[in-house]
Amino acid sequence: MTPAPPLRWDVLEEHLDEAAFLHAQWERALRGPEYVLAEVVEGPEERLLAHLDGLVVGGRAAAERLLLPALEADEPDVAFAAAWALLASEDGDFTGAVVAALGKAEPELAASIGRALMLAPRADVFGPLAPLLASGPPPAQAAALEVLAFRRRDPGANLAPLLRAQDASVRRAALRLARHVPARVHPQALELAVGAEEPEERNLAIAAGLVLGSRAAWEACEAAARDGGPGWAFPALAWALSGAPDLAPLLAGLEDEARRADAIFALGFTGRVAAVDAVAPWLEDEALARLAGEAVSAVTGLVLESEFAAEPKRWDPDAEEDDEEDEPAGPEADLPAPEGQVVQAWWEHARTTLDPAARYLGGKPWSAEALVAALREGPMRRREALAFDLAVRTRGAVQLEPFAWAREQGEELTSLAAPALRAANATYERILQTPAARPAPVSPAPAAPPARASRPPEDGLVVTALGMITANGDGAAQACAAARAGLVRIADLDGFEAWDEDAGAMVPIAGHAVPHLAGGFLGAARLGRLGAAALRELLPAMAALDPARTALLVAGPSGAALEAFERAGMEAEDPDDEAPAEPPSVFRKKQLEQRLLTILSDAAGLAIPRANQRRYLGDGPGFAAALRDAELGIARGTWDACVVGGVDTLVEPAVLDALAGLHVLRTPARAQGLVPGEGAAFVLLERAASARRRGATARARLGRAVSGAAPSRFAPVEGPGVALAAAVRASLPGVTPPAIVLTSLNGDERRALEWGHALVRLQADGLPGETPEWNPAEWFGDLGAATGPAALCMAVRSWERRAWAGPAVAWLWGDGGAVGAFGVQGV
Repeated sequence: MTPAPPLRWDVLEEHLDEAAFLHAQWERALRGPEYVLAEVVEGPEERLLAHLDGLVVGGRAAAERLLLPALEADEPDVAFAAAWALLASEDGDFTGAVVAALGKAEPELAASIGRALMLAPRADVFGPLAPLLASGPPPAQAAALEVLAFRRRDPGANLAPLLRAQDASVRRAALRLARHVPARVHPQALELAVGAEEPEERNLAIAAGLVLGSRAAWEACEAAARDGGPGWAFPALAWALSGAPDLAPLLAGLEDEARRADAIFALGFTGRVAAVDAVAPWLEDEALARLAGEAVSAVTGLVLESEFAAEPKRWDPDAEEDDEEDEPAGPEADLPAPEGQVVQAWWEHARTTLDPAARYLGGKPWSAEALVAALREGPMRRREALAFDLAVRTRGAVQLEPFAWAREQGEELTSLAAPALRAANATYERILQTPAARPAPVSPAPAAPPARASRPPEDGLVVTALGMITANGDGAAQACAAARAGLVRIADLDGFEAWDEDAGAMVPIAGHAVPHLAGGFLGAARLGRLGAAALRELLPAMAALDPARTALLVAGPSGAALEAFERAGMEAEDPDDEAPAEPPSVFRKKQLEQRLLTILSDAAGLAIPRANQRRYLGDGPGFAAALRDAELGIARGTWDACVVGGVDTLVEPAVLDALAGLHVLRTPARAQGLVPGEGAAFVLLERAASARRRGATARARLGRAVSGAAPSRFAPVEGPGVALAAAVRASLPGVTPPAIVLTSLNGDERRALEWGHALVRLQADGLPGETPEWNPAEWFGDLGAATGPAALCMAVRSWERRAWAGPAVAWLWGDGGAVGAFGVQGV
């Protein structure tokens, strides 16, 4: 049996460290004023999930050596990352270990492990947590209840005993769960809870009661809002959200210094002109101006920027440092500071355009639809309150979890049915006049069935296996996970230096070299080791194939650009000297042509006959030509399957010297240029029907592959981008419009010029102007002939891990005068 690619422990450890850091950043973003939902998805959440996925693909070995010990660490963010990755494991079930760690953890650590259980992609959490719910220690029991509340799962028994538990954290967690399982909560138990002496417990009971339609909860809320005692902030907020025109309890809080900040925050949710009048005087108060500005914006829609925002304080090097400034600031510190007098002057005019009897949300008349829009597009800091408001107004039918994955929240809001909002525009007083109907007992939600993949056409080509090696990972799963997470392995290269004017000395050039090849192999031997490492990953999927009906199509380095440069260079040195019959690059090219396929086949243990092997020595575009030949060969019945890929290295000293002479290498003296890399990537292609018959999984559907000629780097720049645009345009049928473009940009100015002009032409033909781009060279270095298959592997793995969605198109450009493109779609 072929062993799995070796794990890169340094990469896995970095995944864990970065996931822990980003978890803290993500949690802050969910509660902060600087982000809206889409920005969280595209920012810290995407990066966090990428690092978590990097831990998952490490499999059992990573779980046992790295993740299980991290559960015992006294670092909550590290424990969260480890627990989430263990729960998402695809190489064994580690749920028991996570629950066991939860059972003996201290409160802070238990909360982090519980958070992982909330967010992990598991359907069944009730079963593993049942023992803790029944008899676990209070921190673990409370964390387990919080998990069930977050995931809206039935505990399987009446909550009354838990609502009377001795430990306050257990009672509070049971109250958070109560709003999701009304059949498990007797009305009398809830009425007792709203009379609790402890303010937080009382407020949680009020919140649950309001969602469940309890008049007793609303009466308790009214009393607490008017009383102004401890824990006043939540009853005041609920009063503001209720739509009640009477602002007296909130205005009274504004007069009390201890409650003033909470009162300003609540007034921003009333939507009333009178509320803006009340908070406007505080726009110039140093301590409360940011809160007051937020409240004004929430009602009126005024954006605090430009002339409405105060200038940030300049750093005074002579001022004495305040130790308190080193303390972490709360979300309020991230609010924009208003220019008080300017905002007040604006308000004097703006208030005349608003109806004092009406209610507003972001400057628009309040409505349930506006509430949903605010949840989708408003600042994250205010969404917890708005989500609670929506839950009350829909009588618990819509209970958005504001601290779930932002991507999932967006999907839930998009699918929200209009009928659920029909009765949501009244005040709480009106909504709660009719007692809520008691639902039937609920049972634990069954696991959701896996989504059915779309079935590719019977005659279409599909990718059924991947193999890859790069500087940041051995194996497609590891390398692609590291790239999605932004992890690179760039280091000084041995054997080549360039002049650094600032240092006044020769310094090494940085590049992306595969660490276990560095310093030991050159030329064809190095390419062979790279290619064989990637090909061996395909062997298990090829076991059932007939080698005589399988082809090996390999793109490799052509040396065309190096040959042209070397010939020109020798002529320039002394035209009268007799030039060598073959410059080094030509010799290297012939050597590779003769030996590359043999070395790859022998090193990887392939049994594919030599007659079924083809080489495409055209740098990046050679891969597009190989894909085209695979498509034709399988369609004509010549082959049943094809192994198609590429291998290249740009980190050898001789290659670096030539690239520097071409002025395309990034050096201290040249900021624009490529950063060299090396690697290999291969895919197994076959017809969808054939793959289905032999039980192979179709992992992606290949679109049309196109290759063509273009002016070389050494030709005059005339009509740039024409050939490249034509290749991309020809590859688009079946994948239009692409959701992402995979490019071969590498920092080279000429290549960027070609793509820039091609992009203008394609956009004129209808390519969406905001189509995202992904550049393999950014994370792997320039992979030369391996760029195309690496991009294809990245696309497949990203679809499989839900990091991308929609079809992709990839383009390739070679120095020697060739272009290529291909389309690909997930299944």
